[in-house]
Formats: sequence, structure tokens, C-alpha cells
Amino acid sequence: MACPLTFIPWGTKELSLIHTSCLQNQVLPWTDRRKMNRASSSINKDYRMRRGLVLVTLLMTCLGLPALAQSPKSDWRAQVADSMPLLGHRNWILIVDSAYPLETSPGIETIETNADQLTVVRAVLETINNSRHVRPLITMDAELPFVPDQDAPGASAYRSQIGTVLQSYHVQSQNHEMILKNIDETGKVFHVLVLKTNMTIPYSSVFIRLDCKYWSAEAEKRLRARMSSVDNGKQRGGTN
Repeated sequence: MACPLTFIPWGTKELSLIHTSCLQNQVLPWTDRRKMNRASSSINKDYRMRRGLVLVTLLMTCLGLPALAQSPKSDWRAQVADSMPLLGHRNWILIVDSAYPLETSPGIETIETNADQLTVVRAVLETINNSRHVRPLITMDAELPFVPDQDAPGASAYRSQIGTVLQSYHVQSQNHEMILKNIDETGKVFHVLVLKTNMTIPYSSVFIRLDCKYWSAEAEKRLRARMSSVDNGKQRGGTN
């Protein structure tokens, strides 16, 4: 009667099959030993290959964890719409050209849209205008009117196009470096959403500071004037 086989999963040389009769000091015929060695060698090779595949799979899985931990690139329109209820006055939304720097202030969030600059500007303004709580205050680089076509092809066409898009808004102008400093300071305290586009014309960015839609600058001035008059009245009353 054939003796059962004993399976030792982790031997000194990977996996091996040992005939129980060998453990009982029984001598097998040479042909049987050769068959057993051949079978053992084949199984060892198979398990080594399996173990290698498992290790490679585990390594690839581990290397892929950082990418999985990041949220997948989502639609920038949806991100703007989702952010809008949370944004308020003193927050900023920037629509910037391809070379705009990635900033490190904790409150600055940058999204690559890979979209046309004018398309993003229109979409952002539409989202802001459809909100119930904020309105846009727009600033652009003071350098843009001086960018020539020979140095930046398409600059004149862009100036005309962005002028049409923003014709119903009051657009302020400020030097680029000063704007960057303001954004950097704002990002230390307030959230700034940066939308990078595929624009390749310098000084073409549109900087939108959000302000309260249901409380105007004129209303704020009147409020401060009333508060100041009350304070002055109290001071005069105290000196009498």
C-alpha cells in the first residue's frame, strides 16, 4: 500500500514533499526517488513563482496607496459649485494662466482645470452671480495692457475677449507682484481657490475677491458713520 505524503509548507529550501517512508528510514527504489525529486523540484519552482507574484502584487499595492489616498481629479465646475456655499466675503477665486505659481500658504487650494481661460471665467462668474450671498470684485494685472503680440501672440485678442466678458463689471488694476502679496497674506487666514487654465499669455489672470451680496459698501459706510457719531456723542457727553 502506498504511503501518504507529508506536506511541509516552509522548509529550508522553500516548499518540499517528503515521503513518510523516508521518515521511517525506508529506502525507496532509485526510480521512485527520482520521480519524487522531480515532483518536489517542480512544486518548489511553482511555489517560488507564486510567492514572487504575491510579493510583486503587494509591492505594487503599497506603492499605489499614496495615489489612492488622494481624491481623484474631479470636475472643476463641480468643485466650484460645491465650494460656493462655504465661501464668503474676503475669500478669493483666481482664474490664472498656466505658469501661475503653486503657492504654499495653508488656505490656498489649486485645481488644474485644463480648460480655456475665458470658459472658466464665465463659469465662475455665473456660479457667483447665481449665489444668494456673494458678489465678485474683480482685479486684473496692470501689466496686461502693455503686453505686445510680438512677445505674447494673442495678447491683443485676449484683451478684447476678456473685456467683452467683463464689460458689466468694474475691474480694478494692480501690479502683479502686489496682487501676489495680497493673495499670500489672505491665504494665511482665509480660503483662496485657484483655478489653473491652459492660458499661455502672461498677466492674463483674473482675480476675484468675494464680497457680501446683501450688504453693500455704501451700507457699510453708513453703518460706520452712525457708530462713529454715537461714539463722538459719548465722548462729548463725558467731557461736559
